[in-house]
Amino acid sequence: MKKTLLVIGLGTAFLAVSLWVWLSNGKSAKAVKAKFRLGGALLTLTGMMTLGGCDGKGPLVSCYDPAPTNMVYIERGETQDVKNGDHITVKVRYFSAYGIKVSIAKDAENNEVLQSEIYKITESSADVIHTIDVADYIGEAHLRVYLMISENEIYEYDYLKLYVVE
Repeated sequence: MKKTLLVIGLGTAFLAVSLWVWLSNGKSAKAVKAKFRLGGALLTLTGMMTLGGCDGKGPLVSCYDPAPTNMVYIERGETQDVKNGDHITVKVRYFSAYGIKVSIAKDAENNEVLQSEIYKITESSADVIHTIDVADYIGEAHLRVYLMISENEIYEYDYLKLYVVE
């Protein structure tokens, strides 16, 4: 509360000194000097008030959002009906992990896998074109994309329900 009142007081004084500078057409050295000092004090005070964090809840280093990492998503078309030979694009952005795994299973629990493919990603941004190959299976299928931190550390990242036709 004290800091807020101090900012209001300094702001009012700054406005008064600005009026003094304007009335003297900038010729009063004392007025210009006072305006610079009050402006500097206001900037310092407001900077100190926000130092603890942007949301006021804790000590943050900066208020900027960190750069995104490992964004992986399926480029979805208008329809999810697919057949063998169709392509599904998986977009990879800001990538710094080992690779991705694309898996197609018959059931939502991923018990009966129809197709599984691992793609090693070497670039920060890439488009992975996955070709559907589920043999003679027809029906509902579940496509999952996994983020691979290493060969053994895998996390599910995106999901798409498909219907295999023909």
